[in-house]
Amino acid sequence: MPRVRQIIGTRLYLTPPLEEDAVAWATWLSDLHVAIPLDDAAYLPVSTESQRELILKPRVDCRLFTIMLAVGERPIGRGMLFNLDLINRTGELKLFIGDTNYWGHELGCEAIQLLLDYAFNLLNLNSVMGSAYAYNEPAIECFHRVGFRDIGRRRASRLIAGRAYDRVWMDILASEFESPYITHLMAEDA
Repeated sequence: MPRVRQIIGTRLYLTPPLEEDAVAWATWLSDLHVAIPLDDAAYLPVSTESQRELILKPRVDCRLFTIMLAVGERPIGRGMLFNLDLINRTGELKLFIGDTNYWGHELGCEAIQLLLDYAFNLLNLNSVMGSAYAYNEPAIECFHRVGFRDIGRRRASRLIAGRAYDRVWMDILASEFESPYITHLMAEDA
C-alpha cells in the first residue's frame, strides 16, 4: 500500500501509519536504548500485536503518525499528538526516532516541527505540551530549540538502576511557533 505524505518537511514527512509499521514499532520499543528515554515503554512488554492494535484502533483524542525519511521512503520513528482537547485547543506531543542509525542528525527536531505545524495550523490548537526525563538531554535540547519553554518538573519521578530522575515538562503556544511548512504551502497557493 502506498504511503500518504500527510505533512512534508525538509528531510522527513509524517504519514498515517500502515498496519505493517507495527513490526518496526515493536522492534524499536523492545530495544532498551530506544525505550528507556520514553515514558513506560521499558517497563511494559511490547508486541507487534499491541502496536498493530494501536494503529488499527487509535484513541479518539489522538493523531498517530509514522515518521518517514523523505529520501528512501524509510520509516524511522513514530510521532503522536494525544490528549487532544479541541474545545480548549490543547494537546500533548511525543515522538521517538526508533532507528538508532538516525540519532544525532537533528531529525527529532524536524519531526517535532512537523507535529507542531499539524497541531497549530491544521488542528488549530493553541497550546501543546511535551516532556522528557532529565537524563534525556538531547530531547530536552531539541524541544527548547523548537521553542518549547519549561513549565515544571516532577522531581524524582523515574527510577532506573537505583537512581531517581526528574521529568521536565515543557509547552509551546501557537503564537510562539513559526510554521516552517504549512504557512509556506498556503503562500504558494495564494
